[in-house]
Amino acid sequence: QSFPTLFTKRLIYLNMRHFTFLFLLLLTSFLNAQTIYVKANATGANNGTSWANAYTSLQNALTNPCVSNTQVYVAQGTYRPDVGQGLVLNNRNASFVIPDGYKVYGGFPTGGDVFNNRKPETYATILTGNIGSLANAADNSYHIVTINGNNTLLDGFTISEGYANDNANSGGGGIYMQQQGTLSSIHRATV
Repeated sequence: QSFPTLFTKRLIYLNMRHFTFLFLLLLTSFLNAQTIYVKANATGANNGTSWANAYTSLQNALTNPCVSNTQVYVAQGTYRPDVGQGLVLNNRNASFVIPDGYKVYGGFPTGGDVFNNRKPETYATILTGNIGSLANAADNSYHIVTINGNNTLLDGFTISEGYANDNANSGGGGIYMQQQGTLSSIHRATV
């Protein structure tokens, strides 16, 4: 075989190997992706596997052991960081801690829907720190949302009524950023 023919065959072989590697990498990433559903008024199994069986607490979705590229879809409603399995009501230290690599999306209608139909400006998804007396800000959560990982996304939420008022918990009443390295993203959020 001539040099150009042999070279072309090797180049095709190397490109196919490279393509196969990229394809397998993308397929693995896709298969490892997981979507968890949260709906305040859900009545199903409360396991987050679908809108019908959505978690009623965002905290339960965030503490669910999952792969790092997990998406959490949250339907319209108001969510408190002190509500969830094993949590103590009215605990000012309660915070929605977003795990590394999670993408958390609000703005889905109350009944749930596909991603392309979410509208955060229409379907308010509120993360509130008002966990105690409604008229007393001094008993609200110190930090409503805590982000301590990289590559985290928070999109489509209204975050309100955090009260970081003591020396150990000053700053970040709405969102407290603890991560180092790559900055996480916050989109379409009202804080």
